[in-house]
Amino acid sequence: MAASRGLRLRRLRLGCVTTAKYYVPMLLRQFRSLYPGIEITLSIENRNTILVQLELWEIDLAISG
Repeated sequence: MAASRGLRLRRLRLGCVTTAKYYVPMLLRQFRSLYPGIEITLSIENRNTILVQLELWEIDLAISG
């Protein structure tokens, strides 16, 4: 969405619940091949911690199973 407005994303902070940690790396490899200029950080935590991080804007996107 940002690209359609002429903005460029440089950093993506992801949060992932522990049960999703098995498939998220595969998704990130595909994402990195499409968008090599974006720095990605990944936080793997329990559900409650991920929700708190999302509420506090510490992560941009939460992935849950």
